[in-house]
Amino acid sequence: MHLVYYWTYKYTQLIVRHKTRLSRPTVVDFYNFCWEVCCVVIEEECERIGGPGNVVEIDESKFGKRKFNKGRHVDGVWVFGGIECDSNPPKCFFMTVTD
Repeated sequence: MHLVYYWTYKYTQLIVRHKTRLSRPTVVDFYNFCWEVCCVVIEEECERIGGPGNVVEIDESKFGKRKFNKGRHVDGVWVFGGIECDSNPPKCFFMTVTD
């Protein structure tokens, strides 16, 4: 449970290793697992949104990091998403852009 708490509150892996005395590979694997669970949940919860009279806000973002931590080139993946603000609870979708 502590690992879930630390991941949720974005503790660095170094701090988590210090607090839990777990190995680096264990913490990295668990952080990756949490990330994958979130991705699966988001993909499964995606649904068709919008329609006549509904307002949908859309945006795109690129997730990744700069190559060699310098310059403007970013290796990563583009994600396109939207949210229907008028629905309760709000409906949303996310999809990766391949081209």
